[in-house]
Amino acid sequence: MVAAGAFVLAWSPVGRHALAIGVNEEAAFLSGINSKRTILAAFVVTGAMAGVAGVMYALLLNSAPSGSLGVLFELDVLTAVMLGGVAFNGGRGTIRGVVLGVLFLAILQNGLILLNVSTSFGMVIKGAALVFAATLDQAALRSLFAVKSR
Repeated sequence: MVAAGAFVLAWSPVGRHALAIGVNEEAAFLSGINSKRTILAAFVVTGAMAGVAGVMYALLLNSAPSGSLGVLFELDVLTAVMLGGVAFNGGRGTIRGVVLGVLFLAILQNGLILLNVSTSFGMVIKGAALVFAATLDQAALRSLFAVKSR
């Protein structure tokens, strides 16, 4: 899935259209990109991949407890994606960066378990990683605007 996503994002018109919409939806529309169809396709693919991930996670656990499977994964996903270099406002990012962000977060989670850190303090550490990633994103955005204004 990672290889297919990287290929689509880097080499297909749909991937370039999605990145263009992430930068500026109105400009992408004015340049001839069907924004609504591309956004719908992105949501459909995202939903399908979330479904596949849910089934794989349930298979890993040999059960699917109702109401508690995947609780608070949003924080992990947001942290991994932002650590991977995907811009919070959209328009920047690579699949390779997201994979590296996921690996970093998995290593962090494994280290916290090995060090016998409590779950609540582990959430604080992951929250700090999210704040760090958001700070890096804003610093990159500011430096980008500083370069463009020169």
